[in-house]
Amino acid sequence: MTLQQRSPRNATLTHDSSRIEELDGASQQHDGRSLETPESSGEWLSRVVARATLTPAGLKLARYISASPQMVSFASAAEIADRTDLSAATVVRFAQRLGFAGWSDFQISYRHRYYFGIRSPTKLLHDRTGVGSTSRYRAAIAQDIENLRTTLTTVADADVQEFARFVSKANKTLVLASGSYVSVGQVLVHLGTFMGYQMALESRGGASTVAELSQLTTSDCVVVVSFWRLVKREILAAQYCHKQKIPVLAIVDSRFSPLFDLANVSLVIPTEGVAFFQSVTASISVVYGVLSTLYDMGGAHVSDNLGRAEKLFSDLDILYG
Repeated sequence: MTLQQRSPRNATLTHDSSRIEELDGASQQHDGRSLETPESSGEWLSRVVARATLTPAGLKLARYISASPQMVSFASAAEIADRTDLSAATVVRFAQRLGFAGWSDFQISYRHRYYFGIRSPTKLLHDRTGVGSTSRYRAAIAQDIENLRTTLTTVADADVQEFARFVSKANKTLVLASGSYVSVGQVLVHLGTFMGYQMALESRGGASTVAELSQLTTSDCVVVVSFWRLVKREILAAQYCHKQKIPVLAIVDSRFSPLFDLANVSLVIPTEGVAFFQSVTASISVVYGVLSTLYDMGGAHVSDNLGRAEKLFSDLDILYG
């Protein structure tokens, strides 16, 4: 994945009412795409196929994918090959011709578009395959293992290093998340704060988000955690910060998320689950990687802060035993 880097201005922003009004009235458009009417899986496929030179087998695959979005969103390369009388290698090469690392990389982006057409999360119970006679518990573990394996191809070491570098240099890091995705932000903020980094989690929305954002300057940064289904608040907040030259870091599940283009650095992490909700297991694992990198970057400052925290645990008699 190519890092989306944009250098912030050095000038300090003023905190006036116009900034708050700017957030409330943030544009619903970014790069010509509407937040209300995101591109469908079929529209996206037509666009990327039009840019590629495909073999007859590739054109056959494109037609099958267009006609079977539900199947394609969840099937393996081998399953697609079996349905189309092609080889799994041909399926992988098709994805690569479209500019992706392989089938899994293509599928993450395609599935992201397919999800936008789903009005009810419970429909995923009928769409998601691979459970069969296996218990949901075992299917969930197996899917998380696959997500973790795919993450090693979608998130590069350089991405994590750059993400951590922005956090380490920021005066303050504000993390925005909603719903169950807050868990990803909680791990980052809780352990990052223990190491001495100035971090805060904002999950309340409304006036609370406005109050937090209005205090930020170009010396700070914002981390936005948002997967399917995207919450408009996070996108509008990222648009605002992008316009104000406040660095934006995104943790998303597709390079076609509106947040990807707004961010200085984006970590694209699969969130596929086996029920009506997304899994954040791989995302939390990546956050642990970011935190470990921050530990290395912090040096003596982090060591000293952790020492003070350990002493406080004893002084305040917090731990059992």
